[in-house]
Amino acid sequence: MKYSFVILILTLIFLTSCNSGVVYEHEELIDGKWDFDKELVYEIPVKDTLTKYDLVATVTHSSEFTYQNFYVDLSTKFPDGRVLNDAVSFQLTDGVGSWEGRCSGSQCKVNLLLQNKFRFQQIGDYRLGIKNNSRVELDGVKKVELRLIELKEEK
Repeated sequence: MKYSFVILILTLIFLTSCNSGVVYEHEELIDGKWDFDKELVYEIPVKDTLTKYDLVATVTHSSEFTYQNFYVDLSTKFPDGRVLNDAVSFQLTDGVGSWEGRCSGSQCKVNLLLQNKFRFQQIGDYRLGIKNNSRVELDGVKKVELRLIELKEEK
């Protein structure tokens, strides 16, 4: 009994520390195939321009997914209406055929760092859109979660 209580406390501490710093988290489910018309949309409210963040996408895909990577178009709409577009490769394997991230049963999850140690330029609501930009419909991508992680001040 005492042993179970210690394991429970350690698990709670681990789970709490894993999410520390996460200030925004939203997942978009992909039903079946991810075609070119389906845009995944993330609305991110920003309240300051001094804090540094990491922006991380977590892709959940089938372990039977047939590609090592896929391409997406990222579209960022700033609070002032300006739009920035970028093409990005979501790399799912390590280059020799092994899945990156964690696999369990029939699905895998991989974290992809989209932006590292950045600051927002403006206060307001940002809109991030992610669209499939591969040459084919993507069968096996199940969801894409976006997390904004506040970085602690380095001393």
